[in-house]
This record gives sequence, C-alpha cells and structure tokens, in this order.
Amino acid sequence: MPPAHTGPMLNRARVCLEHAGAIVRQNVGSISERAVVSRETDVAACLADILALVEAMDEPGLSIELDVASDLPAISCDPVGFRRAVLNLVLNARDAMGGTGIVGIDARLVKEGIEVRVLDDGVGMSRETLAKAFDPFFTTKTDGLGGIGLPMVRRFIDDAGGTIVVESAPDIGTTVSLRLPAAAGPIAASIHPSEHFQGELGR
Repeated sequence: MPPAHTGPMLNRARVCLEHAGAIVRQNVGSISERAVVSRETDVAACLADILALVEAMDEPGLSIELDVASDLPAISCDPVGFRRAVLNLVLNARDAMGGTGIVGIDARLVKEGIEVRVLDDGVGMSRETLAKAFDPFFTTKTDGLGGIGLPMVRRFIDDAGGTIVVESAPDIGTTVSLRLPAAAGPIAASIHPSEHFQGELGR
C-alpha cells in the first residue's frame, strides 16, 4: 500500500474498532447507555466517521450523500452512541434497498436543537409494519435476523432527551428523523475521535 494511503486506512480501522468495542461492552453488560454521562458531540465529525465506516465496508453498490449545515452547535449526547445509532439507520436503509442505492444523511438546525435525517428510497413500510417497527426483535427480514436496530436507536434518543420520527410508505422509501438538544457550551476537543478524517472527508 502506498504510504499516502496507510494513514487514512489506519484511522478508518481505528474508528471501526472503537465502534465494535462499544457494541461489545454494551452487550456483555459492562456498561449501560443509561449510565453514560452526557457529553458534547460534534455532529459533522461524527457523520464524517459514518461516511468513513461505510466506505471501509467496501460495498460498491451503496453510497452516502451527506449534507450537513455549516456552523451547527454541538449536541448533548454520547458520541459513540450517536454514531452507532446513525450507522444502524444507514444499515437498515441499505437492507431496504437490497444493498444497492443512495442513502441520504442530512443535518440542520431546528427549533428543538439539531435534526439529523437518514433517507432511502427502498421498499418502505406499511402502516401496520411501521406501528411495530420499535418492538424489540420485530423484523421483516426473511432470515429472521434483525429487530434490534430501531429499538436501540429509540433507547439512545430517549436517553439523550431527544425524539425520533419515522415516515415511510410502501415502494416509496423511509425517512428517519432524529432530533437532539443542542449543547449549551462549545465542543470539547476530546470528543473528536477522527480529527485525521477532516482533510479527506470534509468534502
């Protein structure tokens, strides 16, 4: 591998390992999301991490369109939990599109704080399916796997004091909107786990 590529690749691997480690710690019960002290999270930096994670998955049929408003304030939540929640929504969108398509992610300032939306034009959900979407272990996947992502996202949003809204229709697609309160203070430098990505991914 050319030396110019090793740095970005190692940074992506580190973010992937951090993400995996957080899931493992949660699953073995060594931490509880409800016990995590609220921190100030840079939305743009975390969404850049999501873009890097998806690129590292090397799925040529899947692409991300990222649209983040400039000068967004920080949000009050755990940055690892925020990235995990958005990535779950991206993976759900990928599955809804059969693994091929464009997933949109946008972030903007709203009255409630910051709104982050994940959009797809996949199979969508009926009203009956949408009513059960947050039920633990409910899934429409034929292999029976799934049913954890949306309940986990809702738990994270509830713990962070935000709200989640899902809009969907069959054969049209799904939009999931996460609204999180803005933090009162400036963004702490310590919560930037991927500052090295900024030059490569800030496009």
